[in-house]
Amino acid sequence: MTSSTCRILAAYLAAGAPLCAAHAQDKAPVSQDAAPGAQPVDPTVPREQGEANPAAGWTVNVEPALWWVSPSGRARLPASGATRSDRIKLSALNLDNPRFTPAGAVSINADKWRFSFNGASYNEDRQATADSSFQFGDVAASAGDRLHTSFDYSTFEVTGGYRVLAYDFKARSENPENAADLVLNVYAIAGVRLTDVKFGIERGSSSSSTDQFFVEPIVGARSELQIRRDFDMNLQLSGGGYGDSDRSAVSFDIAVSFGWRPVENVGVEIGWRQILYTMKDGSGTGEFSYDGAMAGLFASILIRF
Repeated sequence: MTSSTCRILAAYLAAGAPLCAAHAQDKAPVSQDAAPGAQPVDPTVPREQGEANPAAGWTVNVEPALWWVSPSGRARLPASGATRSDRIKLSALNLDNPRFTPAGAVSINADKWRFSFNGASYNEDRQATADSSFQFGDVAASAGDRLHTSFDYSTFEVTGGYRVLAYDFKARSENPENAADLVLNVYAIAGVRLTDVKFGIERGSSSSSTDQFFVEPIVGARSELQIRRDFDMNLQLSGGGYGDSDRSAVSFDIAVSFGWRPVENVGVEIGWRQILYTMKDGSGTGEFSYDGAMAGLFASILIRF
């Protein structure tokens, strides 16, 4: 190649390089949220860290809550005599009243791992009038009898979870500037649920009560949808069971919530939670059983560290 040819080729390449760079810049996707002079968003790289992904890094969430909840279902108390207790509706005992119940949760997000502890406690102590004749435990009641009834329900869960899906809709879109700013995280969870249930009834000098405690292994899933940086929607489903001879328990828990964080580390959340369960202990006249649910709205304050 002659020296004159080399000079012509060099001049051509020098003139074409700026044009190629300008053309490449025109083709690169640019986010509308980017500041002037900022680097364009690469749609092939998910935002594993940053303000749009609450699961990134390490965070601790503390959520004190109030649960406006009421119980339902039928229960049977163990009897010491030869007559077996009837299965009585909680409404017939005036024990199905909604009330604010203290509840709360503490969770730790550690990159792809999530650890959580939550609990709630409901207590009811009522006067009731029997609307029909029945026997509840060792107490025999006739229509019109005045009764003193009580019901306590406490539930606690300890779970660990692993993030099985992290999808950033904006970063993975072919056109990030037109995509919704959403981040979805899905966890597989497992742990234990502890349930303590107490029933009591009195009619004059006659009384009957029971205190039951159950421990169940549970499994489930949790999804967290972050909407921009201020709002989120969460859904958690879990279920478990335990069975040993005459003692067994099965439960299913669903909770859905919507949260808003007006400032970075403090927010509010409102949602619905329902726990369905069936419990049994003993047999014959000494059998305890309770099939029912706890359900209602809850509101909480979210504090994040």
